Amino acid sequence: MKRIRVAIAGVGNCASSLVQGLEYYKGRNLEASAGLMHPWIGDWKPSDIQVVAAFDIDRRKVGKPLEEAIFAKPNCTKVFQSAIPVSEVVVQMAPVLDGVAPHMADYPDDESFRPSDEEPVDIVQVLKDTKAEVLVCYMPVGSEAAVRHYAGACLEARVALINCVPGVTATNNSAMPPTSIAAAVTWRMRKVVSMGCLSGAACTAAPCCRGVGPLQRHAENVARDDCLVTLRPHRDHVDRRADQLLDAAYVLSRRRRQVAEAAHARDVVPPPR
Repeated sequence: MKRIRVAIAGVGNCASSLVQGLEYYKGRNLEASAGLMHPWIGDWKPSDIQVVAAFDIDRRKVGKPLEEAIFAKPNCTKVFQSAIPVSEVVVQMAPVLDGVAPHMADYPDDESFRPSDEEPVDIVQVLKDTKAEVLVCYMPVGSEAAVRHYAGACLEARVALINCVPGVTATNNSAMPPTSIAAAVTWRMRKVVSMGCLSGAACTAAPCCRGVGPLQRHAENVARDDCLVTLRPHRDHVDRRADQLLDAAYVLSRRRRQVAEAAHARDVVPPPR
């Protein structure tokens, strides 16, 4: 089965636990999968996830292999899988933006970020080059500019976004220039990404998404049509088309949830004797 290609933004404690967990659960049977709510989702399991790119700003992590960077300071999460296979993933420098709070300069090195002096990479190009399908955003809480930067990069690279940061990325209309029709379309599309509508190849290939292909294609068609009219001075038309995109994404999200609940029900109900 084709593996799900994942990029990680922010190699902190959460990313460390994720990478450790992918290795820890590899090859284990269901009875030994304590800690996982759903060891299987459709035909997918943890070993089907492959990390292909990672971004961070700390000088102790940038330029290091991912299997080393996840244990670098200031990470302090529990180590439950110390043996991580050697990978070809090297942590790359990301834009700092608002990812480092000013007060952290007063904290000890082991408890704070220390930005690297390297030049940031082009996030969009890296996502394209590595053929990433999903980006998991582990930015620090409050770094809204950084989250929006990664969301925009995902839109441009056509990569799904899982935003693990509690914030108002999708509903903060103040961040959208009111006079830009192109920005209006892009901002409406961001709402689809933040709703958990994983529109990348991993989603359309997953068994849990069977039956929602037409809705997926409709959402993509609406988005493409919106891009074609961004130069027309008809804001109302753009709003209508963007609303169609959101409606299609909502139906798709609801359908995915129904399929997942049905699959879970089949797993938990004991077979008849």
